[in-house]
Amino acid sequence: MKRKVMALTLALGLSLGLAACGGSKTEAPAKDDKAATEQSAENAQTKDAAATDAKEGEKTEANAEQKTIEATITEKKDMMLVIKDADGKEYPVSISDPKAIEGYDSLAAGDNVEITYTGEMSETDSFNGEIISIVKK
Repeated sequence: MKRKVMALTLALGLSLGLAACGGSKTEAPAKDDKAATEQSAENAQTKDAAATDAKEGEKTEANAEQKTIEATITEKKDMMLVIKDADGKEYPVSISDPKAIEGYDSLAAGDNVEITYTGEMSETDSFNGEIISIVKK
């Protein structure tokens, strides 16, 4: 009989102990959530600042690497030119702000031009730089 009472007492004590440890905290996670939210906001600001610095660094590098190409315009659209260089290679060139390029409106297919730009021109990939100037020859 003592064994049964002792077993029931131990079982009751274990179940109470497990129930007490398994309970949820209501106030402490709220503080942790606020701290986590603040930490996330700080991380986001740090990432944004790093991205801005990287973009500025890319712009600085791009400005330092101005290149010039002499070519013939084969096609002109509102915000894009297709040019052909002396080797016969055609390059699509997108222009983000045609109004910023002096004389852009007077350009036409067949015009020989000298283009100053940053970035890289590719026959297969889109133009990833910026047009600095276009001068008719």
